[in-house]
Amino acid sequence: MNGTIGTQAEVDHFRVEYASLILFDEMNRLRDRAIQESKAIRLSKPSAALLSPYCQLDS
Repeated sequence: MNGTIGTQAEVDHFRVEYASLILFDEMNRLRDRAIQESKAIRLSKPSAALLSPYCQLDS
């Protein structure tokens, strides 16, 4: 019976470790996606401003 408890503890530990890896992987993917989208927004804003009829460039 003691071996069963040890085995169950090992299984539980593995589940916690594995769940943590999955959770952190998903968090990293969401972070990377947010960074890419914010870069796209930042890159698109100056172009949109320059194309605006209210924007005047003097040389």
